[in-house]
Amino acid sequence: MNKNTTQNLVWLIDDDETTLILAEDVLTGAGFSVRTFPNAPGALGAIRDGWPDIIVTDVLMPGMDGFELCARLRAIPGGQLVPIMVTTSLEDTLSIERAYKEGATGFATKPLNWTSEVHHLRFMMLAADTAKALRRQTEALEVQIAAKE
Repeated sequence: MNKNTTQNLVWLIDDDETTLILAEDVLTGAGFSVRTFPNAPGALGAIRDGWPDIIVTDVLMPGMDGFELCARLRAIPGGQLVPIMVTTSLEDTLSIERAYKEGATGFATKPLNWTSEVHHLRFMMLAADTAKALRRQTEALEVQIAAKE
């Protein structure tokens, strides 16, 4: 999924069009492939087309907030493996704790410096790739052990 020969796919979910345009411009300039969504239900519906490498979602959106989106994504098979960065202007500890409780991998407060966030996203994906590789190795070892029993 995150091979050097392909661009990492980032989903940006935010009801603010300016944020989507700015973030998409910076991320595509940094070599990412980007798909934008103006709302959480649109992103949930797109899961049928496959998972992105990372998801960046705003919290405060009409209809479904980023907390609920995060929880719903984590409940879908495969959703536990995708890093989710939650972004918001809320800086209170309850919002930060809730983001992580609902399954966020990262949390950042707005306004974001998208140039530095590029590096944050890359390291989040690297950590996710490492975790996936470890899961595959563990599963292979379990199969080998079971075959010997």
